[in-house]
Amino acid sequence: MRDALAAPTADDAVAAVESEIADRDYDGFHLVIADDRECVLLEWDGVLRTHSFDPGTHVVVNAGFDDGTGKSRGVRAALTGRDTAGEWLDAARDALRDHTTGACVHHDGYGTRSSSLVSVASDGDVTWEFADGPPCETDYRRVDAEL
Repeated sequence: MRDALAAPTADDAVAAVESEIADRDYDGFHLVIADDRECVLLEWDGVLRTHSFDPGTHVVVNAGFDDGTGKSRGVRAALTGRDTAGEWLDAARDALRDHTTGACVHHDGYGTRSSSLVSVASDGDVTWEFADGPPCETDYRRVDAEL
């Protein structure tokens, strides 16, 4: 899967993932791949499904994305109407920490282990914030990564 990170385009990254899952066994995953021309979600559960995202707000959770689950709908609703990137990120942090949206889960033996916020500006600038633990207990920190 690391080859996807080094791919020069989203299409090349998708091809790298397709090759990798053909050669090795993987548990289920959701992977968002984007470049300056496209953004796609890869869903793997033994069958690979690819979904193209139009510009805008998208929410990917463990059981699906956007309007496909109650959790993703709740988080998307909390983000609606935010005019600036700063407002959006503040609302996203709050929504992902909130137990009423269903985004932060705590149960015996399982639950939310981490959380990421990724925003891509119209100039291509990417911001990634990561909470290395449940976001209701762990602050988001900016990740500076050069690929």
